[in-house]
Amino acid sequence: MEKKMKDNVTEKFMLSESSQGQSLPRRGFKAYLQRKVATHEMSHCLSAIDRGIPFTTVTIKPGSGDLGHVALSKKASVFSPSKMTPAAARTFVKNHSVTALAGNAGTLRFMGKSEWESGASADLEVARSLILAVAESTGVGEAMMAAYWKQAQDIVNRDWELIRILAESLMQHQTMSDEQVRREIAEAKRRP
Repeated sequence: MEKKMKDNVTEKFMLSESSQGQSLPRRGFKAYLQRKVATHEMSHCLSAIDRGIPFTTVTIKPGSGDLGHVALSKKASVFSPSKMTPAAARTFVKNHSVTALAGNAGTLRFMGKSEWESGASADLEVARSLILAVAESTGVGEAMMAAYWKQAQDIVNRDWELIRILAESLMQHQTMSDEQVRREIAEAKRRP
């Protein structure tokens, strides 16, 4: 039952967010890829800040199995539903799922297509796993996934110009701390 529920939640979501088939630029592909990854990671960061999730660093230095990532603080990344009230568990799931999905929302905005079947598949798995920990049924899980995806897109659309500015800064620095990101946000908001 749980396997079928997992597959249904993931499959339905991926089908509804499939690629729109845009072609990639031929020249400057490395810079384009770096900008795409920086946009993806900064979309996670802005969502984490919006949701009150502390992180330590964001990087676009390739690691084991990824082209970049946001490192959440240790406390922020531990999900123990048995040690939480049901309301606290649902809030944790919502905030972390929205943040996991925000990376691909940024990629979708940047490229005009989502990438659930490639680099963002780990983000989808994070959201799916969290949702399944609290969803009572496949239908509830699908509804939660759809709602959290919408919230992720709303954050990215609202903060798009800031994400673009921060992505450019991340391309220069390669790795930024939480403090550096927040300082850049404050500076960007002071600009006319």
